[in-house]
Amino acid sequence: MKNSHFLNILFSPLIFFISLSFILTSGCLGIPGLPDYEPTMDTQEQTQGEDLSELNELNSYEPEFIPTTPEPTPTPLISTVSDWNPYEILPLPPASKNRTSILKNPISLNRQHLNITYTSSVGLGGYAVGKVLSITKGPFAISYTIHPNVTNPLLVWAKLTVSDPWQRIIAEDGYNRGYSSEETKTITIYREGIHYLTIEGEFATVDYSVKTGDPALEITPTPVPEYYEGTWPEGEGPY
Repeated sequence: MKNSHFLNILFSPLIFFISLSFILTSGCLGIPGLPDYEPTMDTQEQTQGEDLSELNELNSYEPEFIPTTPEPTPTPLISTVSDWNPYEILPLPPASKNRTSILKNPISLNRQHLNITYTSSVGLGGYAVGKVLSITKGPFAISYTIHPNVTNPLLVWAKLTVSDPWQRIIAEDGYNRGYSSEETKTITIYREGIHYLTIEGEFATVDYSVKTGDPALEITPTPVPEYYEGTWPEGEGPY
């Protein structure tokens, strides 16, 4: 019994070292139930090819072109002329808190080219005629011509008055009765905004036009009639 116990003690470390050396020389232990897999060169090349193809697809991607809708061009503001009753009392507009100094006025005082925005004619028989001038770009001018309806100069007279919304007279001129007898005149006002024009007089007709800094009115040309140069058949023709 003592000999067998002695042998066990002697051979147990030896068996342990032999088993350990066997494990180290044979490689790693295989796990039961799992297949042994080692990537081959073909598999690596295939994976790299797939990665490169994905990169090429990303680089060659072109975003879809979406056409942009052009923004509409805003319609420029054009001065307008409308009717109003000069015998009614105008409501006073609200006072403006910000008033531009004359010294800081950016409008150039050089003579500017004005285009005709509105033309009309009115016969004067003792009653006044009113117009509201909504001027978007100053300065503006009112050119007028007086046509007397009678030969007696003492009976013919006319007066044009321009007022602001606060009913203050900005400019006035006329024909006879304290004014010169020139039949054609022009009133120029270096302002813009709402103005009220009053035309009054007797025994006269006034042709007037409002000129502003707005673009000139487009004139549609009248087509030229075509003349037939050949011989007209019998019973036909212009005569």
